[in-house]
Amino acid sequence: MPSLWADSLKNTNSTMDKLIVNCDDAMTEYPTGCVLSVKSTTMDAVIPGEDYLIVTKEYEVIRRIQTSGNDRYFMAYSTNTKKHPDGRLIHEPFPVPWAAVVGLYKITGLAVRSVL
Repeated sequence: MPSLWADSLKNTNSTMDKLIVNCDDAMTEYPTGCVLSVKSTTMDAVIPGEDYLIVTKEYEVIRRIQTSGNDRYFMAYSTNTKKHPDGRLIHEPFPVPWAAVVGLYKITGLAVRSVL
């Protein structure tokens, strides 16, 4: 699986720890190939409804975090509403156990190359 991590840039701006390249189309506001700045955060600082890079041992995804009915996990939502021919979402929401999270990064910026 290709990693989302790009080389870090040294930056005195406290809103950024790393730069990543988005390799997925699950979040429509972040085009595939764009560069995102991310800031490391803690689970206690998560704001439901905001976008995060979620890292577990199995995957790295950019999703909008929402609460769930269970304190042991949260829901990871895509903003891409495209559907399969049978009507199901291509990028369905899924539960993520808090215990599985090994890294959590708030999306703090976006850079997109424009073609003139």
